[in-house]
Amino acid sequence: MLWPLLALVGCQLALPSAAHAQETTVPEQSVEEKLEALAERLEKNEQETAAVKKENERLKQEVSELTQRVDEAEEADLIESLSGSEEGDQGLQIYGFVDMGIYYYQIDDHELTNGVFPDSVSFSVNRLVLYFLAQMTDTLSALSEVRFTFMPQGYEQSIKVGAFGSDYERVDTTIFDPVTTEEYVLGGLAIERLQFTYSPIDWFNITAGHFLTPFGIWNVDHSPTVLIPTQQPFFMTQQLIPLAQTGIQLYGRFFPTDNFYFDYALTVSNGRGPTESVYDLDQNKALGLSLRGTYERDDFFLSIGGYAYYGKTTDISKHIDVTEASIDRMYIAIQIEESYKEFIAEFDFLLKIKNFRLQSEYMRGIVHYEKRPPVIFPVIRIPVMNASLQPDYIKWSVYGLMAYDIVFESDDGGIIFTPYAMVEYCLFSDTTEEHAPMVYRGGINFRPSPFVSLKYELVRLVMPHSDYINPFWIHSAQVAISF
Repeated sequence: MLWPLLALVGCQLALPSAAHAQETTVPEQSVEEKLEALAERLEKNEQETAAVKKENERLKQEVSELTQRVDEAEEADLIESLSGSEEGDQGLQIYGFVDMGIYYYQIDDHELTNGVFPDSVSFSVNRLVLYFLAQMTDTLSALSEVRFTFMPQGYEQSIKVGAFGSDYERVDTTIFDPVTTEEYVLGGLAIERLQFTYSPIDWFNITAGHFLTPFGIWNVDHSPTVLIPTQQPFFMTQQLIPLAQTGIQLYGRFFPTDNFYFDYALTVSNGRGPTESVYDLDQNKALGLSLRGTYERDDFFLSIGGYAYYGKTTDISKHIDVTEASIDRMYIAIQIEESYKEFIAEFDFLLKIKNFRLQSEYMRGIVHYEKRPPVIFPVIRIPVMNASLQPDYIKWSVYGLMAYDIVFESDDGGIIFTPYAMVEYCLFSDTTEEHAPMVYRGGINFRPSPFVSLKYELVRLVMPHSDYINPFWIHSAQVAISF
């Protein structure tokens, strides 16, 4: 009897548990719910796959950049090992620029300027310039700038004037090789810069030799790939202020703030003269002082500077003087042919806001003669017939330039189109105001890379004070390459 009772109690106790289990059973999902869950998982997988792909691309880019850096480092190490980088070893760098152009002076027949400038479309290889930079130590370097030119080929030495003038003479440097029967046109070399520099610290440096005068915007860095127009302003080409001097220059830079720096330069040189690059013809040394302040931050750049120059220029001639017809009393007599003092002040301004550029330079000088030469025509430098001696005079020049860079991004870094406009006035002498040109320039500068510049320029040249020189047009184009 006991076992049946126990079995009955067990069954009664088990029934509530079974019922509870039946109540908690999870109902089976519908087909729509399963599809929705699969879609969510698929979308999540696609997102994860895209993230992995993006990460792989990033890693590939990093690997490429690191590989390029390694290659550059290995190349630099190779160059360093070949050139020498240890203290006392001499590393030599050679670089430069070249430019060629085409130009046309659109001048009416029987105009005076038609005989001064070529009257036909002409190609020209203007400059091949090589720089040689030797870095002997961390603080001592040497730099030379050598210009190769076809000149003086074609240079007109004289123009025949009437029946009693000198004959027309043009330089011809063509030579004949008797061995190969070839003809060559010999050119010339111009040493534009030859200097040694000691740079122990930013605010104190010393340069000795033949150096570029530290003034203006384009004089020190005058590569045609840097110069926006096809030609430099008149006051530079005619050297109303000396472009280079032979002597010593002290210069340096101070940083009052992170965005502002101040440059100075003091020059002591032979000044101007026919022999200034090798020796001085008088005891007076030319002095110069340059001051410049520059502020740059983000897309804003402002530079204001100036240079003052004072010097004396002397030219002499020599002849044998025999006193009392005795060979024992013979000596070389020196006669001063030309002598003058000049003071020149130059000011420049450069503003760049993003792609916009505005710049201007103003120069003014006073010339006082102690020994006066005959008057000559400026630019062409031909003596004026039956003219009196050169009086004291004032010279000044000013120009303004506006330019805007239109940048197109490319795989190589960017292509830049720079339209520009420039106005210039140059008074060579206030005693010959009729020779002062007013120049209007407009053009486009195309730079497919930082090392290549293609230019086209249209110029209108006007002599506002002249009664016999009419305005004319100049068309010019240029290809300039730095290397």
